[in-house]
Amino acid sequence: MATLDSVGTAGKAASEVLINVGQIVPLVGIIAALFREIIALAEKAGHNKRFCRRLAERVRVANQTLAQIPIKDENDLALKNYVQAITNCKDFIEKISNSGTFMKLFTAHEIEAAYKNVTEELDVAINQLGLTMCIRTSKDIEDDRKLFLSEIKTSFQVIEEVTKDLYDIGMDVQQRFVAFEAKLDTIHTAVDNVSKGVITNNKTLENSKIPCNQITDCGEEDEEKRGHIVKKIYIYQTVAQKEIGHIYSLENSLQKSIELIEREVAILTELKNCQNIITFYGTMQRSGKLYIISEWAEKGDLNTYLKNHTETWEFKLRIATEIAGGLVFCHISNFSSSRKESDVTTKVKDITLRYRWLAPEKLENYKDNEYTKQCDIYSFAIVLWELAAQEVPFADVTVVTDLITKITSGERPPLIKDTPPAYEKIMQQGWQRLPIKRPTADLMFKELKSCYLKSLKPL
Repeated sequence: MATLDSVGTAGKAASEVLINVGQIVPLVGIIAALFREIIALAEKAGHNKRFCRRLAERVRVANQTLAQIPIKDENDLALKNYVQAITNCKDFIEKISNSGTFMKLFTAHEIEAAYKNVTEELDVAINQLGLTMCIRTSKDIEDDRKLFLSEIKTSFQVIEEVTKDLYDIGMDVQQRFVAFEAKLDTIHTAVDNVSKGVITNNKTLENSKIPCNQITDCGEEDEEKRGHIVKKIYIYQTVAQKEIGHIYSLENSLQKSIELIEREVAILTELKNCQNIITFYGTMQRSGKLYIISEWAEKGDLNTYLKNHTETWEFKLRIATEIAGGLVFCHISNFSSSRKESDVTTKVKDITLRYRWLAPEKLENYKDNEYTKQCDIYSFAIVLWELAAQEVPFADVTVVTDLITKITSGERPPLIKDTPPAYEKIMQQGWQRLPIKRPTADLMFKELKSCYLKSLKPL
């Protein structure tokens, strides 16, 4: 018997679930199509993923049971009611797994009522079809409810925590969510304008400009350069100056590149107050080159720092929690944190470094430029291993094809001795082969923060 996990990646077995009903009728085709949509939504869920999976599993089991019953009348009322019930399940999963609709449900106080209606409607439809093996017991109903409320509580608490520094102290949760939704609308409108309009008509890049005479060199003893990032001074503070392109080539031969810069600037401008994201100050043009000016990370990038320092688990857990907070923020903003190969701000000398953090599904289809939240979860799990080991994963593998084979076949870096069990568990869940089995950024943040807080308590 197939399981939800075995069909999770593409939902490709959905049409086979009901293949033995004697003849394929329109409603059966609709049921199979709805199941494929439910699987896809559960796989990509940004919030409440465990409950989405459980609801999807209920539909799968009901579909398999229904496949064993001969259908005499495709217009049977019970069958129509079942189609409507799983349609509503699909819509509900879509709402509670997406940041925008999820926050709207909260502000409208609809979410628990919607859950009750959807699950009870599915129970009634299953009962009408006589699928006795699929009817929930009182314990099943209570377990489902507890999981749902736990997931919802986690998602709301995490969203509230990672956005709290963006708003006035006096705002309550509902006001924050409304304000945050308005901010997201502003960001996405700016990004859409870049995608749709002529670049010369878009003011995003123009409005971000910092006069070049306001960016000055540090003293000779303080001068520092990290690849394409140089330490500078802007309004009496230390900043990072990062070269991202030549103006002439961007305007004349790489039009798409300047669009990418416009998009990134639009996003960074709105997210500059997020505590877990490097502060963006603006852009600067000098001698035909374009630079991004941002907060200077005094201790450098994570890879370099870990090579040169031996750190305690308390420090590692704090860093992991802060990175998870930034990942949550990106996900609720509906931005992937992963970099695309064509991104003009990315300059990697050793291409094998990039492949070490890519999810298996990306390695199998690297030409596909769509980075999903589940790709981010995998990449973050590898970063968690890097923090634990304080070294680059698969450092001994120098041939790209060998690295891809290892990762796509299911091989993962070895577990590190003395790693806290909760940390190890969330890391292993994050690098699962099937995206549907990976946790959400919400859950990873919650578990890592709990682990970090425990590390602070005296024994």
